[in-house]
Amino acid sequence: MQNDNLDENNTDKLISLTNSVLGEFPGGSIVSGIINNLVPNQRQDRIVKYLRELEKRVSKLECLINSDAKKLSEYIALFEDGLFYAFRAVSEKRLEHIASIVANGLNTEEIQISQYVYLLNLLSELNDEEIIWLRFYLHPTLGGDEEFRSKHQSVLTLARNYIGAPEEQIDKSAIQNSYKDHLERLGLIKTKLDIDRNTNMPIYDKLSGKPRGSKFITHLGKMLLNEIGFSE
Repeated sequence: MQNDNLDENNTDKLISLTNSVLGEFPGGSIVSGIINNLVPNQRQDRIVKYLRELEKRVSKLECLINSDAKKLSEYIALFEDGLFYAFRAVSEKRLEHIASIVANGLNTEEIQISQYVYLLNLLSELNDEEIIWLRFYLHPTLGGDEEFRSKHQSVLTLARNYIGAPEEQIDKSAIQNSYKDHLERLGLIKTKLDIDRNTNMPIYDKLSGKPRGSKFITHLGKMLLNEIGFSE
């Protein structure tokens, strides 16, 4: 049985766990410094959970052992970013998502590591509910992915803003619309505008004043979901 009890010598335990995850590679002393400098005692339980999630996903990481100095520094930067976001994580699911991106980056030799650093930073821009909405747009049609919709019904139930609607519902509608706008600004979803056949101009919603249309997930959005392990 794994012992994750953090009482005394916490940092030593974390370094030991880190070595068991990453194995022997030339950046060991750097990783030790990262943990010493970045991980306060009160957050170390999160880091242990994160490293356990990482441990499930990484391979032997021979790429680290055989890397040149430049490539090795990129791997370490990705690992460092993962630690930073892990001790800020507020949910188990977020730790899993972070570990998935970092593990995928550490397990690859061909793709630029900067791609995974970018996706990790992109993930940090989203809260857990926005990620659920992004996942919704993989199958946005009626009857699509019913199991997922049922599981996340509290998030995905559409709040409608209409004259006389309760204040709580108006607030929820505003937040949901803000989530979708944010996903679109980040390039994770796009809107296909509804066009008036007579005027060949966009049709505007009378209440919001915004163009009407249907939203769909972009390739970047699919990439992010795939790398965090949330596309199934």
